[in-house]
Amino acid sequence: MDPQVQAQAQQQGQYPVQQQSGNTNLWCGELKPYMTDIFISQAFNQAGFYPHTVKMINNRNTGMPAGYWYV
Repeated sequence: MDPQVQAQAQQQGQYPVQQQSGNTNLWCGELKPYMTDIFISQAFNQAGFYPHTVKMINNRNTGMPAGYWYV
């Protein structure tokens, strides 16, 4: 996130902002089948975040999307 936007958000008390080092995975659930890796990446990009990876999880039995991702 842009440091200026981050500082402004902190000053306004919108949310606590923490700097983290290393890799962090975010679980995203209840997603629709049309939400591809490109769709998820673009959604995060529009919010000012640029994920290194977007991994869709498939149902082991059917091979179809399980409805959740790790970003």
